[in-house]
Order: sequence, then C-alpha cells, then structure tokens
Amino acid sequence: MVFGSRRGACTACAGDTPSSTAQPALFPPIKTVTSKRDTPTFHRNHDAIVQAMRRDLPGDSVGRGLEIGSGSGQHVIGLARAWPGVTWQPSDISTANLASIAAWRADAWAEGIENCAPPLHLDVTDADAATLGRLDVIISINVIHIAPWAATEGIFALAGASLSAGGRVFFYGPFVDSETPIAPSNVAFDARLRAEDPRWGVRSLTDLDAVAAGHGLRRRATHEVPANNLVLVYERCATDAG
Repeated sequence: MVFGSRRGACTACAGDTPSSTAQPALFPPIKTVTSKRDTPTFHRNHDAIVQAMRRDLPGDSVGRGLEIGSGSGQHVIGLARAWPGVTWQPSDISTANLASIAAWRADAWAEGIENCAPPLHLDVTDADAATLGRLDVIISINVIHIAPWAATEGIFALAGASLSAGGRVFFYGPFVDSETPIAPSNVAFDARLRAEDPRWGVRSLTDLDAVAAGHGLRRRATHEVPANNLVLVYERCATDAG
C-alpha cells in the first residue's frame, strides 16, 4: 500500500516502506435490493472512527482493504468515501447482513462510488479465510467482543498471511488496558456480554498484542474515541512480511 501517495509513503516497521500500489478496481453495478438496514450505532461512531484512522491511513492512500464483520454495510461505504484510492471488500458471516451490505453498495454505485466490491461471506475462524490474496488494510468494527476468541485469532492469522509490508489492521470497540482502570460502563458491558455468551467479552490489549506478535504484527497506535472505546492500529512488520 502507498500511505499518503501525494506526499510520499510513510515509514513502516523497521524503517521500510510499503510496497503495494494496487489501484481501485471497478465492479459492475448490481440491482437495487430492499434489505438495507440503518443502524443508530453507525451514526454515533463512524465519524470518530474515520478521524482516528486518518492518523495512520492518509486520505490519499491506495491499495486493497477488507472490512471484517461489515454488519449493515454503512461503515464500508463510509470508508469508500473517505479513502477513494482504496478498493474496499466488505464481508460478513450473516446472510441478512450480506443483503443489507449489497443494498447500501447499490445506492453507493448510483452515486458514483465504485471502489467497494460485492459483499463476501467470510468466517475468519475458517482456515481458508487466509487465502484472500494480498491486502493492505483490514478493519473490524464492534466485532471481536461479540465473537469467540477464535475470531480474534483468525483476524490476526489472516493479517499475518495477507497484509503487505507496513499494512495496517484497525479495531474499534471497547478494550481492557492493564495500565488504565476499566471504565465502569465497560465492566457492566463485559458482564452482560458474558452472561449472554461466555465466549464473548471485552478483550484485553495484552492478549491482542500477544496474538499479533505471533503473526508478525505490532501495535503502533491506540486512539481514544468517545464512549470509552478505542481505535487500535496494528502494523505488519516489514522484516516479517512475505
């Protein structure tokens, strides 16, 4: 990926620069469908997520991006608007969500936003998930705390296998930081999650960092955003990239 193509690429791990310069691909239009969902959480947090991401992903970057757990599809369209030089691949495990993503994509196509691929059914706990080809950016918004830990492991495995040198992984959501007292709201939220499904829960940064390191990534930034949430940024170290 080229980060900030008009200003020169930024420095990757170990002082090397990203190498991929993939250009956005155009996809055929799709028929308008009626399964589009509008979620309140998108309107509450999308702008804050984009502002945080821009610190590590300049708006004129180019490459190939993957959103894991695209949900309604609103975020990936917002990402396509914010980073027109990145070809975004939305994905989800839910058939209903895939239909909603397709509907938002159809509307975006009508507006001339062509850098969003058709939605992909993707289960990151499946070993075949790491065969998506070269990627430059991965993002997962409000996913890993409502999924088994294996999903987090799968995302990092996919990142380790697919990201270009200096490529980035972004997570948004609530997290536990051993150096910062957990907010009471996140304590209560974690309890509710684990009561609903014991495999769920607010994830520890220490645990995420350990899994990331095992796949050749390091946490390069932690950005605070409203409502006691964080945007985490992991980077694929150039010395370990294939």
